[in-house]
Amino acid sequence: MAQPPQKLSLLRSLPIGIFIGTLLNFSNTYFGLQTGWVTMASLQSALLAFGIAKVAKWKMSVEENVFIQTVAVAVGTMPLAAGFVGKRTSSAQEGEYPLCEIEAYIL
Repeated sequence: MAQPPQKLSLLRSLPIGIFIGTLLNFSNTYFGLQTGWVTMASLQSALLAFGIAKVAKWKMSVEENVFIQTVAVAVGTMPLAAGFVGKRTSSAQEGEYPLCEIEAYIL
């Protein structure tokens, strides 16, 4: 028999998800501008959330972990969604595209 869902504490889950997502955002921007690739980091964000819960010594439900993971991935993949990274931006460093074309692509 399936267990009933646990309560979701948004007051602690949302800030943690945004914090983890911000870390992923910085790493994705750095990595993406050099290679043109970003990582979704779903597993990393779930593990970081679990680690934070263990250090803080509070019981985290599966629903909270999934919520934190979802928020972190949404915030962390912003460089790709906003067009800051991609094939064209990484190729600009190699001189393949002129800078004005890269700026038009981003806008």
